[in-house]
Amino acid sequence: DIACGILMIIALGTLIHATSSYCTAFFGPRHNVTNFDSFNSSPAPLFNYGYKDLAMLFSYTLICITAHAIWQEYVLDKLYKKLHLSKSKNAKFFESGQLILFYVISVLWGFMLFNDEGYLRSGLEYLWRDYPYTGMTTWTKLYFIIQISYWLHNYPELYLQKVRKEDIPARIVYTSLYLITILYAYLTRFWRISLVLLTLHYFIEIFYHASRLAHFYATTKTGSTTAKSISIYLFKIWNIIFVIGRLASVVLAWLTFWFGLKTSSINKITFTTTPITNLNENNGTLNESIIISNFNTPTVRLFTLVATGVLQFWLVWNFIQFHMRRRREQRSTRPTATATSPRVPNKLKQKQQSLANGKSDNDESVEQSVISAGSHSNKKNN
Repeated sequence: DIACGILMIIALGTLIHATSSYCTAFFGPRHNVTNFDSFNSSPAPLFNYGYKDLAMLFSYTLICITAHAIWQEYVLDKLYKKLHLSKSKNAKFFESGQLILFYVISVLWGFMLFNDEGYLRSGLEYLWRDYPYTGMTTWTKLYFIIQISYWLHNYPELYLQKVRKEDIPARIVYTSLYLITILYAYLTRFWRISLVLLTLHYFIEIFYHASRLAHFYATTKTGSTTAKSISIYLFKIWNIIFVIGRLASVVLAWLTFWFGLKTSSINKITFTTTPITNLNENNGTLNESIIISNFNTPTVRLFTLVATGVLQFWLVWNFIQFHMRRRREQRSTRPTATATSPRVPNKLKQKQQSLANGKSDNDESVEQSVISAGSHSNKKNN
């Protein structure tokens, strides 16, 4: 409610002429670097990053908190009441429920950018061509702003969701890794390769969280064989695309930072001032200058490549640990099943002995009924 109230105040400020120039900075991208000329009067707007992005990060973080609360109240809470999960499964259910929505939106957004900006038509060379890029498109900048805002909003969500103390360290670790990685890619202008790697990673995570949600549904609805089969099927898909996705991520990073960007390498990080011709509010021209940073040095490329490889290795290590823990749990359940199995041969031995004595289980039941009837009649006679 507090986040929604602040957003409403900022939105109302955009309608007032005295405050509209300040409040619109909280929603629309700033630092326009579009170069207008006489031959192209309306080019596609391009944006750089700068200090005004902090206002957007603040407002979009509040938007993420509000959207998270709406999704939690109207979807996840209603599903949770029907499933009747335990506390541990409840935390995992809410975590997967909110992450899968964000991953699906991010993947669809990523494919939209691939199509609109020519990623699929230009080939792999597009990942490092024309670096350092003058600016990013409107939707690309909004993509990165929302990515950073979403992982920022995960920190207050630890309190708002009342996450258990034992689950907090793990969430802080992966939230911080996401945040640091995306911020690094945003500030170093490695926008294209980071967009591809993020979309690939999110696509893999969709199948993991979908299989976990289907597993929770299958455990509570024991009679639903469809949910079990769907959970197993999604889990197998996740195992396959996880390995393929990790290999593809390493190969793409290796081609980009080891070969592609090497052709335009520089000795040290530079900040170049570039003049632009922009439009002011009175439809006139305004000559400005922007600073374009270039991080294409051997040290930065090597550090980025090693960091990407370490991050991929860490994900693979967690993948292996998950399957080893899962196998141990399956082995621990097997002795309980085998411990109850020796009872069956004992019953068979008793049946064989009774048959050897010329009696069956039915005969014994008949005799017991006759004896009980006779004793009951004797009591009545007495």
